[in-house]
Amino acid sequence: MFKNLNHSHFFLIAIICLYFFYCNPIESQTLMGYHGLIRIPTSAKINDGKLSIGTFFINKEIAVLEKNITNNVRNTISLNYLPFLEIDLILNNLINSDSPEQAIGDRQTNFKLTLPQIIDLPRIGIGFYDMIGSLENSGVHSDYIYLVATKEFYMNDITFSPSIGYAHYVYHEINSGLNGLFYGLSINYSNYIELLAEYDSKYYNLGTRFSLFSKVNFLVTLIDMKHFSGGFAFKFSL
Repeated sequence: MFKNLNHSHFFLIAIICLYFFYCNPIESQTLMGYHGLIRIPTSAKINDGKLSIGTFFINKEIAVLEKNITNNVRNTISLNYLPFLEIDLILNNLINSDSPEQAIGDRQTNFKLTLPQIIDLPRIGIGFYDMIGSLENSGVHSDYIYLVATKEFYMNDITFSPSIGYAHYVYHEINSGLNGLFYGLSINYSNYIELLAEYDSKYYNLGTRFSLFSKVNFLVTLIDMKHFSGGFAFKFSL
């Protein structure tokens, strides 16, 4: 009975189900390293003085690095010391790769500026992903600049947060990053569990994020509705 449904139909059904399930967004990193949903960034407010350190498994189907088609491990550090600035450091390593070029891995950075919210309008964020590393000739780069808007709606212990944005590559068009329109939503219950759905400019993704002791966040996702990726991040207050 489902053979005539494409990914768009499944994505719409998933959004409707998430809305009726009714699940303050959990402050944690995405698979890309910055704060957001699954792969897309958001401009949701993050408390000052937050440090997050995470490790994520990236399925090889979405992490093709030139000729090295293998699963990845992405290690991330995210700092929100100022109320308007997020700084992220990302290190990608190939799993079981014999490539002599891997060294310590591909290094990437992300800088995101969040503008002050005006009345009840959506909060706006402007980001720069892998802009520094992409200036080098060696390595694999996923450079892009992005603009994103996020709005929170509160219902008792439930937060409903839709986001929409646009990303465009700067130097390297062929990459595993974002390039084009993206959008998504999170439904968060009491800052313990968060259900996620998004379109990341290429894939429709579903996932869930849950918090343990308010210090460790786990992310479990299906990229393109079929490829598992996920990991965890530790949160610290500075």
